[in-house]
Amino acid sequence: MTELDPAAVIEAVARDPRLRAFTGHGRIETLPARQARRHLLLDKIAQAFEPGVRYSERRVSLFLGALHADYAALRRYLVDEEFLSRSDGQYWRSGGTVLPSPPDEPRAQGPPPGRDGRPGNRRSPVAGVAAGGWRPALMRQPLGPADSVGAPVDLAFLVGRTSTALPGYDCGRLLV
Repeated sequence: MTELDPAAVIEAVARDPRLRAFTGHGRIETLPARQARRHLLLDKIAQAFEPGVRYSERRVSLFLGALHADYAALRRYLVDEEFLSRSDGQYWRSGGTVLPSPPDEPRAQGPPPGRDGRPGNRRSPVAGVAAGGWRPALMRQPLGPADSVGAPVDLAFLVGRTSTALPGYDCGRLLV
């Protein structure tokens, strides 16, 4: 099972300028009176609990006791604000911010350059789609008489181009 680390929580709380005033002597000295600040503090604490893991009441109480003297109030706030849920003496994380895991490899930030060095490829409007890392822009307004129903139109060839590429069409309404 995962370890609950009070030092990591105290460090995270001390790094946040909005919560720093509530820490001292390596602990949370006081709980915020304002609900918004208290919610922020509870979210930092809840991030220590691994989603999907059940913890005994004793383990939760020991962890919260290392953070703040009134561990029962802290536990009650976590349950009342729905950061933790409990049943039959077991607690588990049911809310709060879940930090994203770091990506395995960086994704491309745009279409690959075409033969002329500019984004995209004039001869193949969808050449960048096969390479991955970006998706073509879609326009939800009718493009012209041939598309008067307003269905999404593949406008990958317009990404990175100015509106002079297609005179008379509004390229500013692209959803990317």
